[in-house]
Amino acid sequence: MAGPLDREARRRGARGTPPRVARAVPPTDPLELLETPVGRSGLPGALALARTGHRIGVRVVRDLLFRVPRRYEDLREMRRIGELGAVADGEMVSARVRVADLRVEASFRRRVQRTLARLEDETGSLDATWFGRRFIERRLKVGDSIVVSGKLRRFGYRMTLDNPEFQADDGAALLHAGRIVPIYRLTAGLTS
Repeated sequence: MAGPLDREARRRGARGTPPRVARAVPPTDPLELLETPVGRSGLPGALALARTGHRIGVRVVRDLLFRVPRRYEDLREMRRIGELGAVADGEMVSARVRVADLRVEASFRRRVQRTLARLEDETGSLDATWFGRRFIERRLKVGDSIVVSGKLRRFGYRMTLDNPEFQADDGAALLHAGRIVPIYRLTAGLTS
């Protein structure tokens, strides 16, 4: 004989709405918390990590604590664009710049668009290119002050950064520059 909860669950399932699940309260004992599945830990972003974390070996909170970066990049030194002439091709650099020009154009492949930005400071200018990332155009505006980090590439006398990380230079703590940045292995569906 089916009870009232079973009928209610079946009725909701027939309509396509999932039955309500009581949210689990994370344990208060630290040792017990280490063995708690990530999805029930109450940590920010835990539900998304619970869906995809198994691909990188993250199942319980302990796995997060013992997951170490594969390498570190030293981006503590902010350079001026004029100083980048002495930097080797392919080296990671960080700079405080202003967006002088911004445009989106078709790439050599029809479906991939590229966003081009001309970045400058008092000492010079360089180009930044983002491939297939149309949202960059909505996040950046001409005249914005940003901090940018990426691999420096040279084409003759022209310098460029391909797919650099950036954030507004508004005095907030910097994520991708001005510090030693940990680099983690990623998998589809996860971002650092």
